[in-house]
Amino acid sequence: MIKVEAKKDLSFTILETEKEPFLGYVLVGKGEKGEDCGELIPAFQCPNCFKLHFVKHRCFKKTCPKCFKIWIYDTTK
Repeated sequence: MIKVEAKKDLSFTILETEKEPFLGYVLVGKGEKGEDCGELIPAFQCPNCFKLHFVKHRCFKKTCPKCFKIWIYDTTK
């Protein structure tokens, strides 16, 4: 916590009581990715050739470096 004291001659003194400032937020796309995000998972199997088709799992979190663009698109849509 930073405490600012004002004196009568309008000079200021800043006292720092903590070593690091508190940042209660994480920038969009600069956090941790979600569990299993980006890993291939089986989506469906072709009924004719029985071949498995895979897609990437998405966490859709705004802090995820891989999914933040999707989150921005869905939020602004």
